Amino acid sequence: MKTLSLTVSQEAVSELQLVCQCLEVLSTSEEISSVEGTLVGQKRKRDDEDCINAPSKKLLGDCTRAAGTPVRWGSVDTTITISDLTMEIVRYRLIGPLAHMVLTDTLQPANEWPNHSQDQTNMKLHQQQTDTFQLLRGVSSTGEIPAGCVLGLTVDDPRLSLPQRRSKSLPDLQPSADECGVRDLTLRGVGAHCSESALWDASVRHSVTHNQMAQQELNRMRSEALVPGSRLAAPPQSRVPVLLVHQPGRVRGEERRHWGSGWDLLLPKGWGMAFWIPLVYRGVRVGGLHMSVKHSQFKGQPHFPHDYPDCPAGTLFQLEQEAELIEKFKRRPPAKRTNYIKHGCLAPFCCPWQQLTEEWEELMKLNEGTSSICRTRPAEFTILRSLRVLRQLSVWCRPSRSRRATHPPLTPEVAAELQGEWGRSLMWVRLRLLSKGQPALHAMVCVPTVSDLQLLLKDGRSSGPLEPLHKDHGSSAAPNSNGSEALPVGLIRGVWPQPLPSVLSHCSRLTLGWVQKGDFSLAAGCGEALAYVSVSGLLHTLLQQPQEQRGIVLLRNPSSLQYRYAQIVVDI
Repeated sequence: MKTLSLTVSQEAVSELQLVCQCLEVLSTSEEISSVEGTLVGQKRKRDDEDCINAPSKKLLGDCTRAAGTPVRWGSVDTTITISDLTMEIVRYRLIGPLAHMVLTDTLQPANEWPNHSQDQTNMKLHQQQTDTFQLLRGVSSTGEIPAGCVLGLTVDDPRLSLPQRRSKSLPDLQPSADECGVRDLTLRGVGAHCSESALWDASVRHSVTHNQMAQQELNRMRSEALVPGSRLAAPPQSRVPVLLVHQPGRVRGEERRHWGSGWDLLLPKGWGMAFWIPLVYRGVRVGGLHMSVKHSQFKGQPHFPHDYPDCPAGTLFQLEQEAELIEKFKRRPPAKRTNYIKHGCLAPFCCPWQQLTEEWEELMKLNEGTSSICRTRPAEFTILRSLRVLRQLSVWCRPSRSRRATHPPLTPEVAAELQGEWGRSLMWVRLRLLSKGQPALHAMVCVPTVSDLQLLLKDGRSSGPLEPLHKDHGSSAAPNSNGSEALPVGLIRGVWPQPLPSVLSHCSRLTLGWVQKGDFSLAAGCGEALAYVSVSGLLHTLLQQPQEQRGIVLLRNPSSLQYRYAQIVVDI
């Protein structure tokens, strides 16, 4: 994951340099480290000269950038400067129904402005930002605020108002004193001028990072407080610039709107633990990268870079994930491994999207009788992101009883036109199981046959058909002298050899795509999965299905022979 993050950061910086024409190096990491090391040395009060001049590894330890790597670039023509702030800013994402209450209880706007000469003229802006934050206290949920609001703020050290014991922040049921201001905030959002923050000023970040009040001094002030647990007086060095970025949560679809909404809290480096403990003391439950992936799954949105197979970062992640799954598969004893060849599962570790789109395109040409003899170099697959086409497909995937009559019907002519434009594309869909079952990673999304749809029509609670057991010819190989089977080099027992055979028709049902994420959804009360499917395959499937069963597909986990019925939902 560390290598993947570096790759994504480098690609983003390279693209920005080309767009902004910023190719001239202005400073390097060695220069920045020397300046910060001097600041740290000035702060410390030790007699040892070596300790005074030594930079602090806690504050300067980057671990992602080699010495001498450029961190700032500029352009003479465009007067634009690009700064790489890797490991310079800490970000916390607060989500949930009480995230807004926790944030407003933890942050206290600074009453006195820091003694920076360039900030004396910004007193008016600070007062406006403080007034806006006070209005946010009258909002009960982040779902009421327009999406994309950004608020810059200067707050006191949250350790000064740390509760004596862990508690839970609860919403204030008292009406706000300024109801008109709160109503205007929920309708128009935060003003653009309030998004300015001193967090982007390097000198301010370095000052607040290296002049942070020590925990020993805070403990001394708590012991001298007349009332235990009362708020401590804020010294001048306890002012911290932060940035609040609103996250709208679930914005697509008709179900669970604004689920998972919250705030992103951006801080200077070195202040992470100072905000971490006060947040936890007010009822925040901590989650890592795994919970971030789950959060995007429950929202029904793709997570970067896991669900972006059309970009270099997504390709690299798929290769790393494939290596991890294969290594985990090899650690199991041969008798305890799933034989994917017998199960008819061609891609248990990765998803060959390019081969899938090419085979569906060839199949459509054969059905239309327009197959070309001369073949050119195949084009790379793409992800369908056109809102106009997605809205149309979303309507066509609904059964006739729930479809609006205002939309044009799906005809072979319309399908042929879409296939000509988006034939080699994938689309992001959400699958909801119609009966029991729990989708797994890389589960196959398949086209149901006529008999499968008739079985569902007769029994709406049917589990689905079964895949016949395949024969593994590699399992009958002659053993060696030592008793082990003579398998080809690089071939794993129970896994298809490379290159892969036809991914479209390797089992009894045609393959539409594969599941990227799958689990049992407590909110929906059934199994749900997020997958990519071929646009050509989906159009072909919808044309073959009756009106009342549009959008019905089959889902099968890699380690199972049981197909499950699922309904395709395209959230727009």
